[in-house]
Amino acid sequence: MARWSVVTYGKAVDRGTFVRAFVAGLEARGIKVGGFAQERKTDSAGGTTVELVRLGRPDRLVLGGSTGKQADAGADAVCSYSFRPEGFAEARRWLEADAAAARLLLVSEVSKLEAGGQGHHAALAWALALSDKYTVVFVARADQLSYLVEKLAPPGEPVGYLELPASADATGAFVAELVAASAQP
Repeated sequence: MARWSVVTYGKAVDRGTFVRAFVAGLEARGIKVGGFAQERKTDSAGGTTVELVRLGRPDRLVLGGSTGKQADAGADAVCSYSFRPEGFAEARRWLEADAAAARLLLVSEVSKLEAGGQGHHAALAWALALSDKYTVVFVARADQLSYLVEKLAPPGEPVGYLELPASADATGAFVAELVAASAQP
């Protein structure tokens, strides 16, 4: 089973900037990172679009958006957002393809959908079932962490934990934990 680590966040925390800096820090230390992150874009009318961005690649897709703007028949809805199931399936394909070259796989963001067995749940379950030469990092809402751990049942203890916002020292220590875990046979 893969090793795992978690980054938690609360409301109004800039996860996109963190993910970009975090991945750059790992790659500067020779750790190839695969996976994906979500980015939110707000239009002039106040509607929000959620895009899925593949790490280290130009691949992007619209995953969903604020209900009413992106609501589609068959979409998964949570809170005021509606998500397209085919986007989650594509994210899993990205993760599977990235596992050929990367030993650290990042999934950002996970929350209520995944705690309910939807959204990125299948991608996370697949990644956690990989061998212990992989480390899976998921970025999760702090108030959903216990539900996610219960639902996903990751093996053993996490190799690292970081709560956002975090100081540069805390982030550096977290990166060092992941580098050390990646160096283990």
